[in-house]
Amino acid sequence: SAPLKAIIGLADDYSWALVGEPEGRYLWILARTPRISAQLREDLLSRLKAMGYNTGALKWVVHAPA
Repeated sequence: SAPLKAIIGLADDYSWALVGEPEGRYLWILARTPRISAQLREDLLSRLKAMGYNTGALKWVVHAPA
């Protein structure tokens, strides 16, 4: 069966969400905009590291300009 995934972090205004699974094999940072600020990125990475996730394995998607 597929690994259980859950929302592990959520902005008060729903502008971003962190989705992962307990074993740490899967992790997504989802945002409502194609780009997030450098400060937000660092804040989210710090949160994820504190939860024990390997943030070095994240692959960042570069979106084409609209």
